[in-house]
Amino acid sequence: MGRRAFHRALFLWRLPAKRMLAMARKTGALLANILHAIKLFPPNYLRSILGTRDSWKRANNPDTELQLTEWRHFPGNLRTAQSILLPSGAGRPGWLPQHADEVGLFRDSSTALYPPQSSAAGHFPRESWLFLNGMCADQKIADLNAACLYRMFGRPLTMLHNQTHGFVLDLAECAVGKGWLAATEAVRSLFPAFYSELKRPDIDRVVLIAHSQGTILAAIFLDLLGELLGQPPSNDSLELQHAERLLARDRETLHKHDARVLLPAAGPAGASLLRLAELSNSVEEQLSSTVMHWLDWSGDAALGLPPLTEQELAKLEIYNFATCASHMPYLVKGPNPLPYIEHFGNHKDLVARLGMFAPSRGLGSTHLDGHRFVRDEGWGHLLNAHYLFPLEQAWLDSNHSGFTAAADPALESRLKSYYQQPANPAVPAV
Repeated sequence: MGRRAFHRALFLWRLPAKRMLAMARKTGALLANILHAIKLFPPNYLRSILGTRDSWKRANNPDTELQLTEWRHFPGNLRTAQSILLPSGAGRPGWLPQHADEVGLFRDSSTALYPPQSSAAGHFPRESWLFLNGMCADQKIADLNAACLYRMFGRPLTMLHNQTHGFVLDLAECAVGKGWLAATEAVRSLFPAFYSELKRPDIDRVVLIAHSQGTILAAIFLDLLGELLGQPPSNDSLELQHAERLLARDRETLHKHDARVLLPAAGPAGASLLRLAELSNSVEEQLSSTVMHWLDWSGDAALGLPPLTEQELAKLEIYNFATCASHMPYLVKGPNPLPYIEHFGNHKDLVARLGMFAPSRGLGSTHLDGHRFVRDEGWGHLLNAHYLFPLEQAWLDSNHSGFTAAADPALESRLKSYYQQPANPAVPAV
């Protein structure tokens, strides 16, 4: 073997070796993070998720998610149990019959309005509220969360439903999202609706409420916003040329199933991803002339969304509950950093210990900007039962133990200013 061939072979060997080393480091950091989280005393891990017995009863907590175990929810609660226990795929292959979706073999994340019809929207026409749920949440659980949020704040919600694919696969998605900021199925399905709300000129405030795994997805959303923040690409960029070529093709002859576009936002439900073949001629011509709403997540295409301005980023407020993400920094530093971020965590919540309560330095550390509100002796991980209900009780009664700002006990959450206690809207039955 000649010297040149030897160096080429050495380079080809070292390249994957570097990648393997980087992956080993990230894996080690993730394991160290988990080891720190499980150092819980007393080590009652079930209680750290389900909370104390008092939180299980509807008499003490009318919004608790554990109400789904009651007989009145039968047999729907069996479907919820199936969704949590049995793994499923994301995206049914075209060769499988529709029946595969009906039996839960394939489940996709989706967006929807809650409630579907609401007069409250007219009271806050320039606000957009979005809810991003955690792991193991089927539609029933997500609706319970949305109903509680709607009752407390009176704002209709765009539900960014992070569909469960079963407990085991959800954990795997959490791991790759937390450790590598990887775009999982939920990110690909839900980010367009989230991003379109920031781009809407008729909206002044975008409030994202995230819980558990939803905080990991929110961190990935923020990472994508960082890539989109700044100047648009030049007209001769490869990304725009690639998008223009695809959009200029005749849609009947385009055999690219993953080629999709992000339609301009229209209404509080957010934008939608549609295949080119589903577009009308007029819309396709509009997109071909501007290339302003292009989105393609396939491996051989470029992400060419319209850029984000600081003015649009300033609309965003993120409220994380049981934050388990590892990396959520401000995108704009300074005396008024952007976006506005708050975190809420029960100190005895095993999941929150993966993020909010992880070390700030060293192996397994996390970097989370924003105000932190902590309940030192708080147990439980469920959004309604262990976060929203204690938060509301503290807002109604100053003697009730609630979440205290870690840096300044006198600091109040901005979320409290949105609380609609005097005029709560009627909540649709779940």
